Amino acid sequence: TGRPSAAADEFAVVDARLRSAGLRHPLVYRFRGDHLEALVLAGQLDEARADLSRLEDPAARYPTPWSTAVAARTRALIGAAMGDVGEAVRELEAALEQDGLALPVERGRTELLLGRLRRRQRQKRSAAQALERAAATFEAAGAMGWAAIARRELDRLGRRTLSPDELTVTEREVARLAAGGMTNRQVADALVLSPKTIDGTLTRVYGKLGIHTRAELGALLGRTSVSE
Repeated sequence: TGRPSAAADEFAVVDARLRSAGLRHPLVYRFRGDHLEALVLAGQLDEARADLSRLEDPAARYPTPWSTAVAARTRALIGAAMGDVGEAVRELEAALEQDGLALPVERGRTELLLGRLRRRQRQKRSAAQALERAAATFEAAGAMGWAAIARRELDRLGRRTLSPDELTVTEREVARLAAGGMTNRQVADALVLSPKTIDGTLTRVYGKLGIHTRAELGALLGRTSVSE
């Protein structure tokens, strides 16, 4: 809801309670990436650096894909907050190159931040490419809330709205069936795909066409022919 200070305070309470309970397993602390991001967005950079060092010290000895991704993203956030956007971008690109990440949402979040920073550098094409990759990664993972954020960031770039015949073959077929009144389950059965795949495909269709509802899709396809 745009209240990073409140989020940081809540995460601090969670952290304190876990520590007082004697819990130390890394999986228990998977919220730490969000805590670090909240601290940076709240302008609490000293606290963010201190918490980052707590993450990086054990990660240096026993690195994991998650700790590597979160540490790189946090360093980039801190660098960008201090005005060094170029170094922040290099940090993210290096992290993505090394990434053997079996954690698609974390990779998507790194791509999302890269797209935002590229936009700050006025590099619209590379920003759009990073944001498209982020959206596709989120959609493939079923993280539709994150996918919507990435699509909104793409909209902020002022990209043009595509026409229906610029959709992929699968997107066109899903759009045609959905616009014809089928439910997502019926579309999935007709195309022998999973309902989750149909959900993600329709989200991409809506984003590409600049619409938000089935009614808008039906109206658009009623005015325009969709290539078979």
